[in-house]
Amino acid sequence: MTKHYRQRLVAVIALSFLSFTSPLLLTRNASAENPIASKASSQEINSLIKKLKSNDERELDTAISELGEIGEPAIPALIEALQDENLQVRQSATEVLRQSGRPVIPALVKALTNSDVELRRRAAALLKKVSRSYWNSSELSKVKTVVSQLIPLLQDSDAGVRSRS
Repeated sequence: MTKHYRQRLVAVIALSFLSFTSPLLLTRNASAENPIASKASSQEINSLIKKLKSNDERELDTAISELGEIGEPAIPALIEALQDENLQVRQSATEVLRQSGRPVIPALVKALTNSDVELRRRAAALLKKVSRSYWNSSELSKVKTVVSQLIPLLQDSDAGVRSRS
């Protein structure tokens, strides 16, 4: 084996190793440090919720994205936004909550007991959507918990709530 061939072989192996590990390093760093979630105040969250009323698609998409990145601290404000008079705000809040997954379940379960019929309808529909992602996973116990919360809604006075349960 020639010296030139050995150097090329070492370089190829090193590049291969780096190409496999660098995405993992970048991903690990990005998930470890979520500056938006750690710095989000209630004022910033409320400001983003107000931006959900925007007719500018870029501003709306940015607000949805940032609220999704904030995660759990934004959930109570998003649940409140489900009661907003503006349809676009309700739809955008629904989308963010749907994408949030498991952390949103306790807040939605709590919303099922709210006196506002529209909120109960949206919460029931969202719970169904969120729980579907767990059907084929090892977290089937979470689905059982959600289903046990939806069953009493089959007796709800509102037909819309019953149909979404």
